[in-house]
Amino acid sequence: METETAVDELEVKTLPPGNDPAEALLEALDHGKDWWRHVNVAFDEDRQKEWWAGLSQADRAHWLLGRLWNCTDILGSMYHGEITDRDPWQEHKHVLTVAALVRLLAKELKVRAAA
Repeated sequence: METETAVDELEVKTLPPGNDPAEALLEALDHGKDWWRHVNVAFDEDRQKEWWAGLSQADRAHWLLGRLWNCTDILGSMYHGEITDRDPWQEHKHVLTVAALVRLLAKELKVRAAA
């Protein structure tokens, strides 16, 4: 249950100005299937940097997805494939928001963790 505690503590962390979580996610997705290994967020405070450094890659990905869970920003057309390629059930074929992508990515992480 160590992971749950770490993820619960993540909610109190805030990003410094100019650090867009959606942009951090899209940059991570540029790395392909293992996008979650490349989540990078820069914090200003030393204690936040230390906290971030102590997280696993999966915890970092879960934290970022949680920050974006309700994000209604529309994805640019170059990222529409990120949804259609990950959505064999076509649950989100007409919803091209960051939140729709985040929900699909969360499903992928859950399946990966169960394997």
